[in-house]
Amino acid sequence: MLCLLAGLLAWWELRDDGAQLAAASVQKSAPDSAKSETDTPVSGKDRQMEPANAALAPAPVPASPGPKITAGEVKAGPRFKRAYMLSIDKGAVSFLESQDIEGDFATDREQLDGSPGMLRCRLVSATDAVLAEEVLPAPDYVCTVLDHNSKPLTLNPQRPVVFQVRLPRVKGASRLNIYRIIQPGEQPLEGLLASIPLPSS
Repeated sequence: MLCLLAGLLAWWELRDDGAQLAAASVQKSAPDSAKSETDTPVSGKDRQMEPANAALAPAPVPASPGPKITAGEVKAGPRFKRAYMLSIDKGAVSFLESQDIEGDFATDREQLDGSPGMLRCRLVSATDAVLAEEVLPAPDYVCTVLDHNSKPLTLNPQRPVVFQVRLPRVKGASRLNIYRIIQPGEQPLEGLLASIPLPSS
């Protein structure tokens, strides 16, 4: 009888030890499983797809500034001229003033051939050599119309007309001659309106 009781007691103690070992093994396996879940590698399907040529694309290079263009490279023609202010009153021309000017003066404008009534302005030397010239529309011919009877009607200004002529700055110019074109041609007929002396330049 005593042997039977001792056997039951030993079995009971062994049962309690087995239960404690099982509980300890369960607690130890729980953090290991959690760690395995966090360390699981992401499959190729779950990764964000990147372009195959992303690593081969060159880095953007900032655009380099182009060559600087100075004003002298883009502007053609003589930049320096002299403007003469003149007044004409009933065919009489008088000099008012002159002024040196600078700018980008166009050189592709066609030179006027000259028509009757237009003015030809010439810079001449002391020996009457032509240094520069410019043809201008007649500033004192305000308007010319034809009525229904085909009779010409000319409206003349009631006061002097001020106009300007721009000529190159040339050395040796001694006079500014103003002519009225009477008949154009290879040997035009012109009438001298004024010969204005100029200061030595």
